[in-house]
Amino acid sequence: MIVVLASIAALCIVGTAVDLQSVYSTEGKLSKPGKFTKIILAFSFYTNTKKFLMDMKKILTDMSLAPVLNGTPSVYTFFTLSGALVAYNFLKELDKRKGKFNYFMFVIHRYLRLTPTYAIVIGLMATLVPYFGNGPYWFALEQDNANCRKYWWHNLLYFNNLVKYEAGLCYSESCRYPSDGVGSNGNLLDSV
Repeated sequence: MIVVLASIAALCIVGTAVDLQSVYSTEGKLSKPGKFTKIILAFSFYTNTKKFLMDMKKILTDMSLAPVLNGTPSVYTFFTLSGALVAYNFLKELDKRKGKFNYFMFVIHRYLRLTPTYAIVIGLMATLVPYFGNGPYWFALEQDNANCRKYWWHNLLYFNNLVKYEAGLCYSESCRYPSDGVGSNGNLLDSV
């Protein structure tokens, strides 16, 4: 995992260097960048941060997005959209295959689509997060770190919402991933 993250960091550094070279050179821009250069520039901290900050400024000043930025409605909106997309794709697949549906391949495809990014986040929580900072509430992240070191495999098998943990969850936000709307708040055993 460290190799993957180091490779992404290297791409970001190279992309930023190429971007800054093109911005601060005498010509001002690269002359018709090729496909490879465009791929490298996609990792530029300089351009992406500038775009992100401009988008955030627009988002934070637009009050119509306040319900989306509040956590609870966002989660339930996500569940609703997720369920609608799964149902749509399911019905489309049934039409395409004349009423036959391969549930095993559906589950495998979903697992392979979601797990790589999720594994990186769980890996970061289990290894590097304790070195990122400190503060009065840092103990909560340290507890998440200890739980991730012990129970990381529960998360990657997507049954972390079925087990009651005495010390808390590994990456507590992840209780939503396996649930897909099961229970009132994603954790089946909160009422036990």
